[in-house]
Amino acid sequence: MAEYSYLFKICMFADKDVGKKALAKSNFVYNYYKAEDYMSTIGIEFCVKTIDYRKGIRLQLWIISDEKSFAHTWKPYICGSSGVILMYDITNAKTLDRLSEWCQMVKKYSEAVPILLVGNKLDLEENREVSKEQVEKFKQDNNIVSSMEMSVRTGENIENMFLKLLSMILNIGLKELKAEIKEKQEEKLEERREDIILRIDRVIKINNKKLNGKRNLKKLKKYWSEKHFGATFLLLKHMLRDIKDVY
Repeated sequence: MAEYSYLFKICMFADKDVGKKALAKSNFVYNYYKAEDYMSTIGIEFCVKTIDYRKGIRLQLWIISDEKSFAHTWKPYICGSSGVILMYDITNAKTLDRLSEWCQMVKKYSEAVPILLVGNKLDLEENREVSKEQVEKFKQDNNIVSSMEMSVRTGENIENMFLKLLSMILNIGLKELKAEIKEKQEEKLEERREDIILRIDRVIKINNKKLNGKRNLKKLKKYWSEKHFGATFLLLKHMLRDIKDVY
C-alpha cells in the first residue's frame, strides 16, 4: 500500500556541474534512478522526495539533461509538471544566464506552472559571482516570483527548498505548511511514545522481581542487555532522546 496520497511531478533544469545530480543522490531524497536503466529515452534521471504532510505527499523530481541533443525530450516532461526548479551556481554567473533559455521554454509549454529559482553552493560564499542584484534582475526579466539559495554539500536550505516549492504548488503560505507538518510529526511522535510506555509496562510486569523496583528508563537500559530486551530494548534506545524519565 502506498505511503502517500498525492504525487507531484517536478522538473529541474541546471547547467553542467551546478549540483543537480549531487542533490538527487543526497540524503534529502531517496530512490535515485537512471532513466536509461528502465526506459528507452535517455538524458532523463529522477529521484523521489516524500513530505509528511496531511496524508503524505511525494515529489517526483525529474532531472533534465543540459545537453541540447536531448532537447526533443524536454517538452513531454515539462507538460503536466506541477512545478519547476531552475538551479544555478552562485560561483558561476554563466549558469544563471543559461537558465533564461529554459525558463522561456517552460513558460511556452506550461505557462501557469510554479517556478522556483535556486542558487546552489552557498557554502562557497567567498567565491560568489552572482550578486543579489543579478538574481533580482533575472527574476524581473523572466517574470519569476520566488528564489532562494542553498548548499547541496552542507544540506543548508535543501529541505526548505522542497517545502517552498510545495507551498507554491498548493498555493498556501510556507509558514502555514511548516506548522501543519510539525503538528503531524508531533502527533506521530506522541503515538510512538505511548507505544514505548506500553512496552515498558509489559516488560516491568513480566520481570518485576529482576528489576527490583528500578523504573527509570536509563536504569532499565543499564540493567538489561539487548538479549533480554530484544526489540523493546532497540526501541528504547531510539526514543532516549525524546523520553527522559518515563516513571
